[in-house]
Amino acid sequence: MRRWTAVTVAAGLLAVAGCSDLDGTEGKEWITGSSITVVEAADRVAPVEASGEDLDGDALSVEDHRGEVVVLNVYASWCPPCRKEMPLVGELADAYEPEGVTFLGVNIRDASPDNAQAFLSGQNVDLTSFYDPGSEVLLSLSDKLGAYSLPSTIVLDRSGRLAVLVLGEIPGAKTMSDLIDDVVAEPRG
Repeated sequence: MRRWTAVTVAAGLLAVAGCSDLDGTEGKEWITGSSITVVEAADRVAPVEASGEDLDGDALSVEDHRGEVVVLNVYASWCPPCRKEMPLVGELADAYEPEGVTFLGVNIRDASPDNAQAFLSGQNVDLTSFYDPGSEVLLSLSDKLGAYSLPSTIVLDRSGRLAVLVLGEIPGAKTMSDLIDDVVAEPRG
């Protein structure tokens, strides 16, 4: 019975995760559809710790944004669903800037930061992004996000804890706004 349960769970995880190619960019798979997980404040675990370099080679850290709601969008320049949702990510980032919500990208599996910069420029999106070709930043989130999940969006509360996880394409501006608004409305401290 245990073996059957393990096989069933493993098959379900592979179906949901979509991107399970841990050997690099050979598979270039992505998640189809979307799955939303909301973690209630009382159930949230330790703050996310992720640091690396941005697309210009400068240091970038999620920890530098403690006290702010942070939205992390995981993308790659070659990923069709990422291309489709990036204009919405840009619109949301612009709309929430006055409210102090920080949007950061996590660019994975691109051969060069130039690819990510050209992608964002072509989408007319200004999004400070981790350059994460080996997915080290993404793997630092692996207990919260399946490794190599693409696209995905994470909302962190002001303490840096995972509050919302969207696996797959953002389902729409209204849905994402409602999810972000709920985290922004949480009491400080």
